[in-house]
Amino acid sequence: MAGTMLGTGAATTTATSSNYSNTASETFVALLILRYCVYRFTRGPGCWVIAGEVGPGQLPEWTLFLASIGTYLRHLGPD
Repeated sequence: MAGTMLGTGAATTTATSSNYSNTASETFVALLILRYCVYRFTRGPGCWVIAGEVGPGQLPEWTLFLASIGTYLRHLGPD
């Protein structure tokens, strides 16, 4: 995801907003779409699907509960 954001920045710094080339515009859009897809399958809702399927079959609620508490506690810590 960091690579797509760096690529987006590199594609947009080559020109001013009034004279973007078609290549820069297409690269910018392609990298944003790629970042969106990567986010949706890693840190987005895709991780909740994986968390629900990883645990034992009798305890999917507890697996999701522990995953959500872990995510919450991780965001409370220092960055």
